[in-house]
Amino acid sequence: MQWWHMAANDLFYTVLRAAFDVSVEIRPLKAEATDGPEYIVYRQVSGVPANVLNGMPSISRYVWQVDAYAQSPARAEQLGAAAKVGLTGSQQLSAVLLSEGDGYDFDVKLYRWRQDFAAWL
Repeated sequence: MQWWHMAANDLFYTVLRAAFDVSVEIRPLKAEATDGPEYIVYRQVSGVPANVLNGMPSISRYVWQVDAYAQSPARAEQLGAAAKVGLTGSQQLSAVLLSEGDGYDFDVKLYRWRQDFAAWL
């Protein structure tokens, strides 16, 4: 992984973490077995450098997926709303919500609110 991708993921985590109190676990890629009934999982879906005619691009477009899990659909959506406020309202990141929707994860028996965010860094 390139250093700028790592820096982008660190920034994304920092901004996302600030949107929640410490009782909500936030994990990259997958939840841990010890996580409670409410948690957030995020992953970087893409990171594409801007096209330039000459030299290295100074910015890249990143897309992250955020999944909020909870025991009720309403609570999963509330967690998703907090993620959206934190990520789209951050001056550090200025993320844009691309899509969102609900679901149910039969493996963990929890409701899920899925969101995709993009940001230029």
